[in-house]
Amino acid sequence: MTILDLLRTAGVISSEQFQTAQEYQKTSGGSLAHALVALGYVTGNGIARLVSRLYEVPLIDLDHHEITPAVIAMVPAETARKFRVLPTALNEGFLTIAMNDPRNVLAMDGIAFVTGQKRGASSRPAAQLRTRGPR
Repeated sequence: MTILDLLRTAGVISSEQFQTAQEYQKTSGGSLAHALVALGYVTGNGIARLVSRLYEVPLIDLDHHEITPAVIAMVPAETARKFRVLPTALNEGFLTIAMNDPRNVLAMDGIAFVTGQKRGASSRPAAQLRTRGPR
């Protein structure tokens, strides 16, 4: 089940809103989730909560989470931009990364390769990644 399936099944968005968002996405580009947020049908926080629940990853609020410069430095800026991730914590060799899509195994494996650390994903609102990182 996808996030969009959840939104539709839960009655958060209607079929008409879904179709409008698809048209918006075709003309504006970006993801369907971005279109739903831009059109005001859902919030970025709401989508992040759904992603967290659907994929069983922690939800992180970057506005209230202290990230040390040492953790940020673990992932080169180019790699962070490429995979659209932000390292958030390192605990006992386990690196937590904030990302839009925690299903992106390629991104997680790329981060693990670059850092030499085990990695785990967390969900967070997309707008927070645009304001806090990647650098």
